[in-house]
Amino acid sequence: MNNVSSYRDYWQTQYKRVSKYRNEIWQHLDKYDLSHELFTKRPKENLWAIDEILRHMLASEVAYIHQKFDSLASPKDFGVGAQWVGDYKLNMRELPHFALNDIKKLSIDIKAKTHRYFEDSKEEDFFKRVKAPWGEEMMFTDLLEAFYTHEAYHRGQVHYLMNLLGDTLGIKRKKFEQIK
Repeated sequence: MNNVSSYRDYWQTQYKRVSKYRNEIWQHLDKYDLSHELFTKRPKENLWAIDEILRHMLASEVAYIHQKFDSLASPKDFGVGAQWVGDYKLNMRELPHFALNDIKKLSIDIKAKTHRYFEDSKEEDFFKRVKAPWGEEMMFTDLLEAFYTHEAYHRGQVHYLMNLLGDTLGIKRKKFEQIK
């Protein structure tokens, strides 16, 4: 990774993986045909619903990536209300919920901007010190690694909630009584 295109290519490849995994989530949600009620229902008071997790993932992409290229980019319009109140305790307020199609449309716009930012980036952009959403200064490459880890964690949450609702990665389970 000694030249501009190799860094850009590496991060674009990583982002293509994120896009692929998100597309799989959309496909699973479409296939399962969740009602809006289940899509927006919190499993517990202090746990996000599927729509909130997806919005958080998109808001995080704006905070981790877009704001490094565009100081006016803001995830506030569609993000979820969350604030750390201790080392491991998160205070979450519930915001108005979004329909799946609205989140998909938002995702398409965010994805296009992220692709454009990577395409327009220069080698030095990846090694600039930037401020992470939680206030720590770090190299942009380190922040991108944190973004991909964060994304994987929340994808797992979505799959877990889908599983609780009776879906195993897009395949409806047979009812327990039907299994002999």
